[in-house]
Amino acid sequence: MSVERKQALVAAIRAELARELAAIERAAKDAWEGATHEENRPEHNKDMRSTEASYVAIGQSARARELAEDIAKLDAMKLVAWREGAPIDVGALVSIEGQDERGNPHSLEVFIVNAGGGATVGEGAARVRAVSPKAPLGEVLMGASEGEEVTLGPRRYEVVRVA
Repeated sequence: MSVERKQALVAAIRAELARELAAIERAAKDAWEGATHEENRPEHNKDMRSTEASYVAIGQSARARELAEDIAKLDAMKLVAWREGAPIDVGALVSIEGQDERGNPHSLEVFIVNAGGGATVGEGAARVRAVSPKAPLGEVLMGASEGEEVTLGPRRYEVVRVA
């Protein structure tokens, strides 16, 4: 069951990245058109409109390339059922419990992904946060095992399940 759930999570993260990619590609196209539009032609040597518009277009194009690479990385991610006692690594679906800033019980389900970290997918109680191994939470979870406690700043979490 966990591999099928992971496949669904990857598909949801991928869909979110694809939506963002489409929006960024449209914005980059518009920015390139603006940079080359005749109304942005410099009127004097201090007029930087077209140069500034091209910087925006370059940045958006670079972000589009990054998103396309992230989608390819997600597509290549190996999804396996976790072995009991195995340390957390990319592809692990991790349930953690701890307390929030006010001391209230707090639980979180985290999917360690090789790309697309930061996305939250699912509905209601089934929401899962995609986390990169380079993110602070990902860093403290990597290598931990079920039953271990991890600390992130002032918060402590117990790893209650790894799938």
